[in-house]
Amino acid sequence: RFSWKIKTATSVAIPPKINPLRYFINCVLFLHWSRTRKINIWPFKILKSITDETTQSSYNFSAAETTALLTKAKWLKVSLNTLLFYTLNKSLTEKFNLPTQNYSWWIPVNMRPDLGMDTNDSSLKKNYVSNFTIDVNPKMALKDYQFLISKSLNQQKHWATWWWQRLGRFVPESALELIVKSQLNDNYFIGTFSNLGTWTCSDLDSNVNFLANPILSHPVGAGALIWNGRLNISLRIYPTFPSNQVELEQLVKQWALSL
Repeated sequence: RFSWKIKTATSVAIPPKINPLRYFINCVLFLHWSRTRKINIWPFKILKSITDETTQSSYNFSAAETTALLTKAKWLKVSLNTLLFYTLNKSLTEKFNLPTQNYSWWIPVNMRPDLGMDTNDSSLKKNYVSNFTIDVNPKMALKDYQFLISKSLNQQKHWATWWWQRLGRFVPESALELIVKSQLNDNYFIGTFSNLGTWTCSDLDSNVNFLANPILSHPVGAGALIWNGRLNISLRIYPTFPSNQVELEQLVKQWALSL
């Protein structure tokens, strides 16, 4: 048990100004990039989105293993993030026999750099994050993943999502809710892959595992971060994908071995 003392703190970000035309274009792009596929096999249900029945497991690499993985990614001419995502999807495909057609993942993006904010500013307490959707299938090669992620970032898909999420100031909540429900009902999402990047702590013996939260329509929550030079990966699985604790631990180990 930890006797942590929590205090309320606030911070303010000033989003860049955007003209109405550009705002409209961003929102249209978001709706295009996240358009429905009509192939979802697990319909989204608001009242059953989150549950305590999820299983979770983590795997921690040593500092030497982490350095070796960074070197391997550089040799393969991809980012470590791409290598993690590729091997994750490969492991999930083998475990759950994922379909050969395209399916979708949410990829969160830290918005602080794009908002002109110092990512190391300890006074910033709020979470400034957006995301984009990427479609993959088991037949894709590692270089295809790298291309799609790079293309999505170059297209600034995360900015389209960011501005879309702020439409609530101008559009009735009921209208947004209808669009969101339609998207979640008619999309084949596997889950969310979130890499928090590199972190350091004065307590060199400390260790942190990041657990992404899955929901019914996004059954897999995959997380990764490098803490004090050591890579940690984790999976949290919603019961949509039946998996007991032992099976999940084996799956995470398979993910680690496939790296």
